[in-house]
Amino acid sequence: MPGNKGPSSPVSWRNRYELGPGDMINFSLFGRPELDRPGFRIAPDGTVSYLQAQNIKISGLTLDEARLAIEKGLSSHFRSPRVIITPQEVASKRFTILGKVVNKGVYTLERPITLVEAIANAGGLETGLFEQNTVELADLERSFVSRNGQRLSIDFRRLLHESDMSRNIEIEPNDFIYIASNITNDYYVLGAVANPGVQGLTPDASVVAAITRRGGFTERAWTTRILV
Repeated sequence: MPGNKGPSSPVSWRNRYELGPGDMINFSLFGRPELDRPGFRIAPDGTVSYLQAQNIKISGLTLDEARLAIEKGLSSHFRSPRVIITPQEVASKRFTILGKVVNKGVYTLERPITLVEAIANAGGLETGLFEQNTVELADLERSFVSRNGQRLSIDFRRLLHESDMSRNIEIEPNDFIYIASNITNDYYVLGAVANPGVQGLTPDASVVAAITRRGGFTERAWTTRILV
């Protein structure tokens, strides 16, 4: 949809889809329907075999390039073979999303998707109860996307809370998305307060707010000797 994604990367699998280990393809030989072979999965080493064309390396090739490689492997047994390769299952392009999303894990890129779609497909951000209110458990300020060993500069808060779709990058194979947790951003209010305990850190946190949220001072509080 227009306006629903940021700019694409200059070099992308969207422009050149290369086969890889785990992809499943179908083989046919033009004019020889009895030699149709469906459901060949590309091996972990990137090779595939069809008839006399054995262990042909096709990982990193497009469908047309793979077809030419298979035809070359069959040329000593068939006169001008015309091979037809069709994709059955896309499985070699994956990305990972971990952290405070509902369904963490590795996902297959069966089609082009954006960062917002990736988070939505993972069930969205986790929520929990904090002081009887439902709150997000994600720390968007510390969340990030890593690509090719580099951390991308993405403002998750502007993307998810302010609908700034210029931050909505397209996901590339092997991207790593990490939604950080704000549960670890805790501080403790101890001593002479009504309800000592752990407190979740919020952007507006202050000493007064912290003491108030823990029920205020008790009668035995030494208010001139507060230690932070």
